[in-house]
Amino acid sequence: MQIYKHQNKPDEVNMKKLIEIFMKTNQERQIGESKMTKTTLLRNGFCQYSLPNFNVGSLQDIELLLKQVEPELGLDTYIPSGQNARGIVRYTVKDANTYLITPEDRQGGQYYVYGLSQQLNPDAGGKQRWFKAITHCTDGTLICNHPVITALTEFLIQHSISAPSYHVEHQFIGYYPTPYANCLVTPNTLHFDGLSHQTITSILTLARENVSGGEFVIADGVAVNTPIDNVSTQDLRLFTELPVGSGVIMDECQRGTSRPLCHSAMATRMENAQQNTVSKRIILVSEVTPIWH
Repeated sequence: MQIYKHQNKPDEVNMKKLIEIFMKTNQERQIGESKMTKTTLLRNGFCQYSLPNFNVGSLQDIELLLKQVEPELGLDTYIPSGQNARGIVRYTVKDANTYLITPEDRQGGQYYVYGLSQQLNPDAGGKQRWFKAITHCTDGTLICNHPVITALTEFLIQHSISAPSYHVEHQFIGYYPTPYANCLVTPNTLHFDGLSHQTITSILTLARENVSGGEFVIADGVAVNTPIDNVSTQDLRLFTELPVGSGVIMDECQRGTSRPLCHSAMATRMENAQQNTVSKRIILVSEVTPIWH
């Protein structure tokens, strides 16, 4: 394990510079299976700025990449040890942390979110158990680290649609105390995750018709991939304990026997959101492409 610490926090200019460095590095070195994606910058709230996520070929590749950009930007980073560590590096400006998601136990299909934050997890040691991912994945899919979606932004630009206002309430709604819950599982959140332009169009139309006046956040992933018929009551709090008026739309979110239940929950939450006249909020959750190779 290696920990790099710097005092300065990056600003918007530095974040853009970091994106350029990553893009250039990826083009020149072609690291492993790296794949760069564009980024959506959230202007307010916990997830103020998000950089592109990428898959890397090895732990050494991650270290080399981080060493190149850290001194210029002053970011705190945490590199978990592991012979075959793969992961997604995620930067957030709020507390200048880098989150690296990497498999803890490939045999058991359990994955954990790793990060360095003395404020959030002072006694975690090397395991960083506080950042345990919301899901126990059984098929190699981890939703909470899916790259920031750009299809919506591109769609809005192409069709001259004004971007929605961004807002995140700094509180936990779900059962699990992960940093991603702050960003994603909150009221006033419209979450697009790897959807097609056609689906985005439908959701935008639905939102304009049924949740007018709401505030929306474009976010990048939430871990709900556990089959519904295998989860505990606590796991389902993400769905059952949302405030009245919140709608959870799960687009192709489950597989096999749990899919009908998933779509039933989608219909129920949408009905609740449409009927409520005071607090009209939608959280959109969708299936993601497997990232572990």
